[in-house]
Amino acid sequence: MISKVYFTFKLSKLTLLFLVILLCSCHLIEENNITKPRAILVLLAHPDDETWVSGTLAKLAANGFKVIPVYATSGDRGTDHSGKNLSGDALAKVREAEAVAACEVLGLEAPIFLRFADGSLALQSQRLVKEIQAMVEEIRPVAVLSFGPGGVTGNRDHIAVSTLVSQYFPMQAVYFAVSDTQAENLTASALKFGLDYRVAAPIPDQEVRVRVQLDDFAAVRALAMAKHVTQFPPVMINAFADYIESAVVEELVIPEVTQVSSEFVELLKR
Repeated sequence: MISKVYFTFKLSKLTLLFLVILLCSCHLIEENNITKPRAILVLLAHPDDETWVSGTLAKLAANGFKVIPVYATSGDRGTDHSGKNLSGDALAKVREAEAVAACEVLGLEAPIFLRFADGSLALQSQRLVKEIQAMVEEIRPVAVLSFGPGGVTGNRDHIAVSTLVSQYFPMQAVYFAVSDTQAENLTASALKFGLDYRVAAPIPDQEVRVRVQLDDFAAVRALAMAKHVTQFPPVMINAFADYIESAVVEELVIPEVTQVSSEFVELLKR
């Protein structure tokens, strides 16, 4: 009888200890889920494309998000404005280094370079989709950020990336774009410096769903752009700096089907 009582008592103590350990484990798991950085995957076509949304990316990173830029190509078919006449693989190597430097300025994660052929992403979409799907499954981002319709500049690689995101990741898709009004402001700033620059594919103002407030990020936006020496001569950087003095917002399109938290949206607005 005594041994039976002792065994029951001992079993109860072990059960209690197990429950305590289980509760502590659940608490630690919950705590880790709260403190673990939330990931944002940013799918871009070329090094320097982050310039269009650099303030938003910096703001997300500054507020605890793990912002991961992914460049589908390394821009080997681009033009070198540095005066060194770089082209092909040599240009691509330098452009990757410039992107790394720009991302460091913005506080982003080290960029991922997929090194697909520049200028023909639409012909490589299935391979590209597989690469991105593997990343999404591993990283489980809260959003996949990419170009809006028209790819801002009308560039075919921009459009290919945007199309890929809308077809395969619609629930997580968030798009950056430039409204008609912002496009006019950018042209006005460019004209001050003798540049006739016009955004090729702006969107109507009413299609913008979120205007990201960036009052505190003007300096890093200009500094990050200046890291792309091969792509932006000083006159373009000066024009952009003038533009962002008045354009203290960047613009996002978030479709109704996209499932991002209200916390995410409210953070970007404030």
